[in-house]
Amino acid sequence: RLCAVLYAARVFATPRRVVGIERSDFFARLQRDTVAKFRLKDVDVVHSDVLKCGDVLRDADVVVLNNVFGFFAPPSQMRKLWAHMRDNVTKPGCIVVSVPALHEVVPASIDVDAWVQPMDVRRPALCGGGP
Repeated sequence: RLCAVLYAARVFATPRRVVGIERSDFFARLQRDTVAKFRLKDVDVVHSDVLKCGDVLRDADVVVLNNVFGFFAPPSQMRKLWAHMRDNVTKPGCIVVSVPALHEVVPASIDVDAWVQPMDVRRPALCGGGP
């Protein structure tokens, strides 16, 4: 919410485009100000509800979810939000980074194992070290 993920994505990776979705007007403006201050090219902040951003999710190569939805939605809305994520984060090879892990937050009505394949990020090959 404070633009750290967008900043890191642009500075430490080489995506063609970085897009953040923020439903709070205050945080969307804060993120846009940070993008402008650091002159981050090809970084966009969409001020919207994620339920209206299926196109952004379908085009994503990486989706970062950091404590999403739990603070903003009642349990009844959580099922709808996670179903929307499952239905739209579908691009082959898309990486979903989630804290906490998806199995800990996605409602039982959604089969996480049928949606995503877990990746062990502790493997040295992913971190540039070891065999």
